[in-house]
Amino acid sequence: MDYGYLLRRAWDIVWNNKWLILLGIIVALTSGSSFGGGGGGSSYQFDDGDFERDFEREFGEDFDFEFDLEDEALPILGGLTLAILIPILCVAFVIGVVLWALGLVARGALVHGASVLDAGGATTFGDSWRAAWARGWRLIGIGILPAIPMLILLIVGAGLGMAAFSMRSFSGDMFAGPGFGGLGVTFVAVACLAAIAAFVLGLLQTFAERAAMLENTSVFESYGRGWQVLRDNLGPALVLFLIQVGIGLGIGVLTLILAPLLICLCLIIIPVMLLVNGTVTAYFSTLWTLAWRRWTGLAGGPEFVEMPPAV
Repeated sequence: MDYGYLLRRAWDIVWNNKWLILLGIIVALTSGSSFGGGGGGSSYQFDDGDFERDFEREFGEDFDFEFDLEDEALPILGGLTLAILIPILCVAFVIGVVLWALGLVARGALVHGASVLDAGGATTFGDSWRAAWARGWRLIGIGILPAIPMLILLIVGAGLGMAAFSMRSFSGDMFAGPGFGGLGVTFVAVACLAAIAAFVLGLLQTFAERAAMLENTSVFESYGRGWQVLRDNLGPALVLFLIQVGIGLGIGVLTLILAPLLICLCLIIIPVMLLVNGTVTAYFSTLWTLAWRRWTGLAGGPEFVEMPPAV
């Protein structure tokens, strides 16, 4: 495989059809990369005795100060917190699921667009989106499978937590005895297996999506077909993966070098980072689609086809 030609071809397709970058931005925003922030707050702690002494000094000893925060305020605050927090969490969960599904459709649209353009055809954002939307449920099913190991880990963790709580109820100390050590070893073992399974399924998802979009296979057929193509082209796929890692590391180093300048230009850093992430996502997706077409015989010879300018 001519990797140099493949890298140039993928870049020409993305550069001449910049709506692919828009799809890449949608994928980058909805593919699980999240902006997390940790907040810290300062709290004022006081001693009850000192507070009452100071209060009596100001208002006199005859002032009856008696307030039980635990019995009166906490149940009210807890109820209000739950009443506000539960609807917010439900709405956030629904929004997260919708964005995740739209990200999967955008991934499929990238595959369709790159394939049509590599074949010398013409397509647009709308055409590729409609093609992926028609296979939306299939793409969602493909996207769900890599999450199943983590779901199993969550269920196992909850079960082990309940078991530890039961041990505490009987013994008074959940960390006492050999039982807790066995639960910990079990959880670590399940976590390792779940991480390996999620990693493998995540790699296969890239191939399964192309099988679904380009060969119209079902969810499980897509994974089977993806595994077949990966197994038959394991060497080139590994080289392409290492090239992707190298490019990613190079972009990361360049970002660190330019970080002071980007911080100074903080007003434009967010749009610039979105543009960079979208371009990189579209480029790598196009790269794997071109490789798939050559591995499966969908592409012709290795000659370069000049792309017409995007309409």
